[in-house]
Amino acid sequence: MAAPGPETTLRLARRQREQGRDALAMALLRPFLSHDQAALHFEYALAARNSGEFDAAAAGFRRVTALKPDLMEGWANLAAMLRRLQDYSGAETALDTALSLIPDHPELLFNRGNLALDVGDFERARACYQAALDQDSTHVRARQNLGQAHRELGETDRAEACWRALLAGDHTRADTRLALAYLLLSRREFADGFALLEARREVPELMPCRFDLPHWQGDIAALPGTRLLV
Repeated sequence: MAAPGPETTLRLARRQREQGRDALAMALLRPFLSHDQAALHFEYALAARNSGEFDAAAAGFRRVTALKPDLMEGWANLAAMLRRLQDYSGAETALDTALSLIPDHPELLFNRGNLALDVGDFERARACYQAALDQDSTHVRARQNLGQAHRELGETDRAEACWRALLAGDHTRADTRLALAYLLLSRREFADGFALLEARREVPELMPCRFDLPHWQGDIAALPGTRLLV
């Protein structure tokens, strides 16, 4: 009986990946990686990404972009892997290429904003998040991060407006309540800030933030002119 060819193997591997068996999917595809078939390399890279093998995933998506340079998903996924590997320059190049293919894609604009935020280009980040919202006004993560970009640029009123608008739509958003709490505390609006600070209990992994205040352990009491009652 003849061994399955690349097309049959690709279907089998995709089924394994979709069922969470990424290592098996990679093993099935590995003998065919010498083939110049973008779909094979894309599937292998997805399984590698899911397995936490980000170098292999980046190599796979890079091969996809070489074989099919007009495939936006190849560039977008390559950017995501390079960002994971902290190759921000490479990620920016890949994501800008994806945006050149579909300039108004809200998720690409959101991710470009995240990259800009990573490297401290807060004006670019703000512009990207706003562009994403212009395309999709319901993009909650873009509005959340737009508030952070405003905050980084020192425009605290605009940051507060962003986050309060999100909470008006969903008051249970713990990450938004936490961000707003830090903002209010940094402005010494202690009553409202402490009321919102309970949101920390609801955030499984605390969001990385560049806020001025240290993590809440009662340390706000050390600020001049304040007193914490416990």
